[in-house]
Amino acid sequence: MENGTDYETDVPEDDEEDADNDVPAETDPPEDEEDAPHTLLTDTGEERVDTEPPENLPPALRWRTAELNKSLLRKGKVKEGDEIKLALFPDTEYDAEIDRITEDVNGILTYRGRIKDYQFGYAIITTSADGPAVVNVRIPEKNEMFRIMSTADREEYYVIEVDREKLDILPPAEPLIPPDPNND
Repeated sequence: MENGTDYETDVPEDDEEDADNDVPAETDPPEDEEDAPHTLLTDTGEERVDTEPPENLPPALRWRTAELNKSLLRKGKVKEGDEIKLALFPDTEYDAEIDRITEDVNGILTYRGRIKDYQFGYAIITTSADGPAVVNVRIPEKNEMFRIMSTADREEYYVIEVDREKLDILPPAEPLIPPDPNND
């Protein structure tokens, strides 16, 4: 209408597309935030190096409690090519670019991200709609291994820099199948 009260004709075309979606257009992030990395941990608990982590967690060089951003791990929230910020400790922060997302028949989502600036570094994030999440981060170039997990009886998450010296790893051994004598 001439007085500007005809709202149907004043609606921009891209809002008409959002009318068919479940999410209102108002909740979409601003364009400058779409490329910003997602943050996996929303709380940074006090770092502890002089005490053992709670029972049933791997041996730790250091550890802390944390709050995991579970809304980030909902199906469809993260897409291939997205970046996730891993603020593990105040002095240890990495960015992982998601390059693979899979879902198994049980609804378990697995995200794999490559750690930026480290050719062999990676993060594996595994979660389900109603269960806990587990995050494994490896930086072979720096001989670092981190794990984010909860204990079975707690809702609290722990960030752990794993003490690789104390891991129960089998030593190398001779192969059980002898080499083929015809293959020199």
